[in-house]
Amino acid sequence: MLQDIEPETILFLSKLKEIKIGMETGYEIHIVKDDSKLPLVEILISKNQENPVIHEFLLYTKSFEKPSNINPEKRQGINKRDVSILFTLERIFSTE
Repeated sequence: MLQDIEPETILFLSKLKEIKIGMETGYEIHIVKDDSKLPLVEILISKNQENPVIHEFLLYTKSFEKPSNINPEKRQGINKRDVSILFTLERIFSTE
């Protein structure tokens, strides 16, 4: 199940920079997000301690104010939402 999670998921989790997962089967994955050059974002993915593969993306985020006429009960107090769009860059390379 954890193996089915796409590493790109980390791109939309703004506060998360790194994920390490180790399973009893021996499978390991290490994902690191580098967003220090926004809008360019890189994720480094290393599976089973192999050399990481780097994927590059352009990530744009814009904040929107909630319209005053929309007030869902489960979203009380939330007046602003960030919406992100992601573009995959063709350059995918290994760190070897």
